[in-house]
Amino acid sequence: MLVKFLRYSFLWITIALSAQTNISNENFHIFVLMGQSNMAGFATLIDGDTIVQKDMFNLLGQKKSKWGTKFNSETEEIKWVQAKHPLHAVHNSDRFGLAIEFGREYLKNHPGVKVGFIPCAWGGAPIEKLNKGTVIYKNALERIEYAKKRGTIKGVLWHQGESDTVNEELANSYATKLHKLIKDLRTDIKIENLPFVVGDLANFYGIDRTPEHTQGIITVRKTLRSLPDKISNTGFVESTGLRWEGDGYVHFNRNAYIELGKRYEKVYTSLIIK
Repeated sequence: MLVKFLRYSFLWITIALSAQTNISNENFHIFVLMGQSNMAGFATLIDGDTIVQKDMFNLLGQKKSKWGTKFNSETEEIKWVQAKHPLHAVHNSDRFGLAIEFGREYLKNHPGVKVGFIPCAWGGAPIEKLNKGTVIYKNALERIEYAKKRGTIKGVLWHQGESDTVNEELANSYATKLHKLIKDLRTDIKIENLPFVVGDLANFYGIDRTPEHTQGIITVRKTLRSLPDKISNTGFVESTGLRWEGDGYVHFNRNAYIELGKRYEKVYTSLIIK
């Protein structure tokens, strides 16, 4: 009886999404959002931000408590909804981010498609809390597999590394961990050359830090910048000229996220037209 109920529930959700999107799997383009708070979005919300976006959808089901060990009762069901800020629902600080602006630019350049997001970023998380074997990674895979039944996974947008700059050991091991995560993800979701776009840490990140921390920032930024030279079909997004939210020189402000979304889309497009 339970199996029949679940089968009918899944069928109803699929029909409901089809009615919302009226589009084939090939034209429902899905992007995985991974990283920490600068991918989740940290800028203040203003009037209009929580209005749903035309032709954009967000996949709920992100686990909420510390490092994703429990479900949030409000978003535990894995289901598609129309996208709006905030896309993530882990922390109260998850607010305005770069992904929706990425989606706007993508829709301009890909008429006739719709865009889906799978939010997997986690504020404050070092990479060891995001890679294979963690609850967050497992939850991401579960939702990616769910999404593949309805659309096409087109790429990963990654912004992370701040929490891996705090000491020499973490910073020096970052490249190995990031390269392995990309390989694992491509293998696990069976997309060998999945586009993977990373963003640079903020240029202003590092103000008033200790010498060891400053060196860690240099190391992690070097790893991110060199990624396209190390792993195929990866891209790097510059953070030059972007300003901060007033919280201690870590997070971008609203205008910066808007610009970052555009830059991510431009780099992503450069990968797929090679």
